[in-house]
Amino acid sequence: MADRIYGAFSKQIQKALKDKNIADVASTAGVSTKLLNDSIAGTDLPSIEEIFRIAKAAGVKPGKLTDAALDDLAAEGDKTPQAPKRPAVRTSPMKPTNIW
Repeated sequence: MADRIYGAFSKQIQKALKDKNIADVASTAGVSTKLLNDSIAGTDLPSIEEIFRIAKAAGVKPGKLTDAALDDLAAEGDKTPQAPKRPAVRTSPMKPTNIW
């Protein structure tokens, strides 16, 4: 079983679909039930267009779902290694500096 990657989106979509039939929402939104189930499990993230259609079919504001998806994507990007820091610039103690 895959790890839960998209936790924030998973929580928001669970709230949005709390008392709704997943198959009905999927057919109304034009997405597969597998995509919705994977989204609830936190293993898949729909495209932005699909998120808007899912929100409309579920009767919720799309901002909640898109914000959660963007949070998950931003957190996923935090795992990339950072560029090495530049060494400090040193000046010679014998060299005068101009102070204007």
